[in-house]
Amino acid sequence: AVVDLLRTPGGRGLVTLFETSDWKEHPRIPAVLVLWMLARLYHELPDVTVGDRPRLVVFFEGAKHLFEGAPKAFAKQVLQLVRVIRSRGIGVFFVVDSPRDLPPELLAQLGNRIQHAFVPADEEDEKTLRALARSYPKSPFYDYEKIFPQLQPGEALVAALSPTGAPTMPVVTRLVPPGSRVGPLTERELSLRVQESTQVRKYAQPFEHEAAREALSRKMLAGHQSAKTA
Repeated sequence: AVVDLLRTPGGRGLVTLFETSDWKEHPRIPAVLVLWMLARLYHELPDVTVGDRPRLVVFFEGAKHLFEGAPKAFAKQVLQLVRVIRSRGIGVFFVVDSPRDLPPELLAQLGNRIQHAFVPADEEDEKTLRALARSYPKSPFYDYEKIFPQLQPGEALVAALSPTGAPTMPVVTRLVPPGSRVGPLTERELSLRVQESTQVRKYAQPFEHEAAREALSRKMLAGHQSAKTA
């Protein structure tokens, strides 16, 4: 059940990672899977009116693969889901190398934004930089077209939402690096963590729902056998 994503063992949050190395040639498959789960959460969870933190936050790493070559109907569904899912207390973050990796309609819907340095390399990047600067509210402190190329490693322009839901004034912020190892787990470390995971143990056995055609075929076969016996 998708509600397993909302578990808080010992009162602490739970991080769920989707390992997608088997789908390198089809990068949109895991993204579609997560979008399906978000849709399920939207339909199964009640609205949240009060709360100082979200129930769940989903990060799409390499989110541009969601939209590369995708039909317009798919992008439209993503946009609709992002608009409504926040009422269920669920946040969605799209991680991309460049703002132009996301459709403009979706970019306009994002309330919390963390923009690292963007250094234009060609004329197309220059256009992206100007469009990116215009997407932020005017500030008496920053010239966005100048500040984005000047951001240092670990710095980002951060714009969040206020408690009333209105965008706050963007601020250049130095981000604290995570207190963990930078790099993937070794095969042995990954194997040990998979073995220790209660979620993996729960869903390790594949299960396929019986299709309607299979159910009808089984009933028809049983009916034929009953007729022959009679």
